[in-house]
Amino acid sequence: DLTSRAWNDGTLTGRKLDHDGTTLKAIVGYRFTPHLGLELSYVHFKDNQFSGFEPNSASTFWKPGPVHGEARAKGVTLEGLLQWPFLHKRFALLAKAGWFFWDTTMISRPTVAGGTLALGDEQYVHDDGVSWVYGVGAEMRFKQRWHLRVEWEHSLVAFAGETDAALDVTLA
Repeated sequence: DLTSRAWNDGTLTGRKLDHDGTTLKAIVGYRFTPHLGLELSYVHFKDNQFSGFEPNSASTFWKPGPVHGEARAKGVTLEGLLQWPFLHKRFALLAKAGWFFWDTTMISRPTVAGGTLALGDEQYVHDDGVSWVYGVGAEMRFKQRWHLRVEWEHSLVAFAGETDAALDVTLA
């Protein structure tokens, strides 16, 4: 989930953020031993709709007046996995850490009377980078190569070059 800190440079007032949506994650991995593994995953965080009001032109990003837009984040993780299997290796607790290769996009649109935008009013800002990712979880094996997992992961990304935004993923 994102907070308003992810997309606000500190000048917007009356901030609102819509957290509705679904985060998607696909994981492939290999276990070298019952305790050590490596995972590669793709994650697409739910798009967050935001709105606010820019009271003056002090901001280098926002135009004065009401604004709204979207904040998007996606990326690839490469993580080492440490597991503690129990009950005949059917269940396991896990800890993981690695790198998150991320890409973010922030789209802002000023709200104008009549519902039309002038050319150049819509702004797209892309950022990319690499940051640490870490997490914990538990899983249940129900087939030889298929597992059901519950986990939490945490990482930081940047939006519009302004701040480090915390991104948390909870898979259930």
